[in-house]
Amino acid sequence: MRVIKINTNPTYNVLVRDGLLNEVGSLVNQIKSYDRIAVITDSLVEKLYLDKVVTSFKGYSNQIFTYSFPNGESSKCLAELSKIYDFLAESQITRTDLVIALGGGVCGDMVGFAASSYLRGVDFINIPTTLLSMVDSSVGGKTAVNISAGKNQVGSFYQPKVVICDTNVLATLSDDLIADGIGEIAKYGVLEDKGLFDLLLKGKLFDNISEIIEICVRIKDEYVSGDVFDKGKRQLLNLGHTLGHVIEKDSKYTLAHGKAVLIGMFYIAQKFAGSSEIDLILQKIKAVAKKYNMPIDYKLSADELWASAGNDKKRHGDYLTIARPYAIGDCRLENVKLGAPINLTESVKESKFDIEIIPSKLRGSICPPPSKSHLHRLLIMSAFCGGQAVVSNVVLSNDIKATLNALKNIGADFVINKNNVTFSGFKLKNNAVIDCGECGSTFRFFIPICAMLGIKTQFIGSERLGERGYEDIITAMGSKVKFDKTSGLPLNINGNYDMDEITINGNMSSQFVSGIMLGAYASNKKISINLTGQLVSRGYVDMTIQTLKQFGCKVVEEKNSFAIIPKKNDGKQYDLMPEVDYSNLAFWEVGGVHLPIAQDNSKQGDKIVLEIVKKAEHGLAFDIDISNIPDLAPIFGVLLAKLKGTSTLKNCARLRIKECDRLAATCEILNAFGIKASIVGDDLVIVGGTVKGRVIVDSYGDHRMAMTAAILATFADGKVTVKNAQVVKKSYPDFWEDYVTLGGVINVVNIR
Repeated sequence: MRVIKINTNPTYNVLVRDGLLNEVGSLVNQIKSYDRIAVITDSLVEKLYLDKVVTSFKGYSNQIFTYSFPNGESSKCLAELSKIYDFLAESQITRTDLVIALGGGVCGDMVGFAASSYLRGVDFINIPTTLLSMVDSSVGGKTAVNISAGKNQVGSFYQPKVVICDTNVLATLSDDLIADGIGEIAKYGVLEDKGLFDLLLKGKLFDNISEIIEICVRIKDEYVSGDVFDKGKRQLLNLGHTLGHVIEKDSKYTLAHGKAVLIGMFYIAQKFAGSSEIDLILQKIKAVAKKYNMPIDYKLSADELWASAGNDKKRHGDYLTIARPYAIGDCRLENVKLGAPINLTESVKESKFDIEIIPSKLRGSICPPPSKSHLHRLLIMSAFCGGQAVVSNVVLSNDIKATLNALKNIGADFVINKNNVTFSGFKLKNNAVIDCGECGSTFRFFIPICAMLGIKTQFIGSERLGERGYEDIITAMGSKVKFDKTSGLPLNINGNYDMDEITINGNMSSQFVSGIMLGAYASNKKISINLTGQLVSRGYVDMTIQTLKQFGCKVVEEKNSFAIIPKKNDGKQYDLMPEVDYSNLAFWEVGGVHLPIAQDNSKQGDKIVLEIVKKAEHGLAFDIDISNIPDLAPIFGVLLAKLKGTSTLKNCARLRIKECDRLAATCEILNAFGIKASIVGDDLVIVGGTVKGRVIVDSYGDHRMAMTAAILATFADGKVTVKNAQVVKKSYPDFWEDYVTLGGVINVVNIR
């Protein structure tokens, strides 16, 4: 028999073995001799095990009283609790007597609460009859009933005298009830022990069931024994429960607890996705769900679930304490602000509007959106992988929509379901029109992709995009591909670049270099890329290489060249998740919200924001070279504006060819806020000072300028209006919602 000591005050044991129902009377008598014993169960368990438990007391007690209530979560209510009180009174149960809970989690919770409150407390023991209750709910002393406001809202902390787990009873459970317990086991796997996933995924569950129960109980003891009343570490046991309880209630408790917890855990992990560690958690959950036929999706969106979670008992003020996973074995408690809703419906988002900002300090926790750069690459590779690929945590910004539409127009077959894109094949089209909108990535990736696939293609998009130039790719591919002009849009290309090597200027946009690499994979052609000059934005080429390797592509790198050797898969299925976007994370970092990111292997050059923000902590001016990180220039302008002295953003030439002239726009915005800034050649000189409010600033039609103004406004001394604030949808559609979640105070005005 496995005996696990629970180190609460008082202590008690959890006993695990087959056949223990026949020994309940003897085991109880070893603790204390009771005159009167009340056994409470539900209508289903009553038929299976009640007689066996009652019989086990022969020779130990002749005064056994029994009561059963209707099986199911709906019985876990105040009305049924009142009936249990009446039964205990009619049975003349006193403080010297014993109450036994015989059943699953519902029974244990409700009978435990009844025992804790009847006569201000009588002894009770727990005999769990489900997998879920054995691994979780029977241990730790949490007792409760549900009310209309939510699950487990009325209860107490009350420890049993012993917990008796007869593993034989598990053999009678339905697959559905077994799966219900799996959700809690997976929770313990994420919290502490990857080995639990191994036990769940290898072989038959019952081969190792006693070991699994013991591991889960010992883990729970670690969290419970030092925090009985759920004020600190024990709250981590709520991993997945915050959203899981919302799901249960919305389903009117037709979806079992453990399944709801698994969904809740998956949604929470998705919210904070972007690292290899979180990817592993999501993969493990998916694998468990698949093996045990459990859902990982629900009819309510993640946003709707978070909104409903505001009634949770772990709320304090405007904040909700959640258990957030960073990696298996690394979960932390964090406060998430429940911001007031803002009027940004989908119809409003498609309109033009201004944002009125009341300066306030940002704090709390959100997850920045996934990296657009990584997402573009994952989506393109998935389209051509030759098998099925699922890309999760896809934020449908305008730029990502542009790439998805491009893939569709050249022959990709995919389905979008909420935040997931599932690719299932590719059928090449000979002619295509690709609308790039304002997305430079789509434009520069798909020129070489279409040229290497031999697709006659017309590129259309914003006038500004055409002005940003593509002469270098014409020079590199012009021998085989006809371009009808050297600048501007629309651009028509025709031909098939089928050569096995290409020479390009390393100083051209790194996106063209990446586009050639992606084109090699798409066309399944080996190609050598020879560089002249130094390669700029090397980090993003490295990201492409990393993604290629993820799909089995071989990349041989020499001093001034890359050899791309594609390898299509043999039916492999891919489950993919993009990294977080450091360029968007930068806004929150500069705004004072430091979000821990467990992601050390990112190739994003913008990751340097973490070092730069830390360097700024001394408060003194310094210079930043942004030649390889141009997207960070506007928000770094905000950072430098707060420092004492004169700083310089150096080598800003590339800012002039973005969605707007970001060099000029950053200078103008800083000056509008009372910060002295001036352009000297390709540099921006900034004199730190007081950020003034009561200003109206333009977004310049550029998402990064709107977000820059929003962060600068948090330091201002008066109200700020940002015009045409809808432009954030280009890269960060939920920026304003996240701004509010982090404590920003805004009003949506001038909808037009």
